[in-house]
Amino acid sequence: MQPTQPTIVWFRNDLRLADNPALHAAIQSGGEVICLFILEEGVKGQRAFGGAAKWWLHQSLTSLADTVSAVGGKLVLRRGSPREILAKLAQETGAGRVVWNRRYGKPERDLDSEIKSDLKARQIFVESYNGSLLTEPWTLETKTGGYYKVYTPYWKSVRASYCPPSALPAPDKLGGSDIASDALSDWGLEPS
Repeated sequence: MQPTQPTIVWFRNDLRLADNPALHAAIQSGGEVICLFILEEGVKGQRAFGGAAKWWLHQSLTSLADTVSAVGGKLVLRRGSPREILAKLAQETGAGRVVWNRRYGKPERDLDSEIKSDLKARQIFVESYNGSLLTEPWTLETKTGGYYKVYTPYWKSVRASYCPPSALPAPDKLGGSDIASDALSDWGLEPS
């Protein structure tokens, strides 16, 4: 990846600018940052949103778009297959890097693994970050080896050794880009 190539930040369960490891890494790369949210469709194993979740998502995306806009950026909205959208957007923009914060459900992990492989095959650098857990599931082992399966012993281990990282700041400025985006109102997330 060349330092001047754009980086796509794929927002998912982490609709915030402050304390967002993927966004922070994208800004540190020095190139243009493209903020993207995908309304995922047709993903095997993912449950459809109910009415309350749709309403919450609409409100949250409105807030995120306003926050991104306030620092000079644009939230790009796309609907469909994440794998196809990410590949197409990287080609449209010349992005050399895609970053996101990890999800931990099995269907999401499987999808993310496929997407990483696909993007790497296209010579696009991909990185994911821990944006929601105290520790990654694979970082703490029991005294006998293996990973914790019961919460109380896990929590005791975390409390004995955990040192929280400093919160990452929200960006002061994001570059804007003239990238096609869906209109949030067209997604029909709010009740009629």
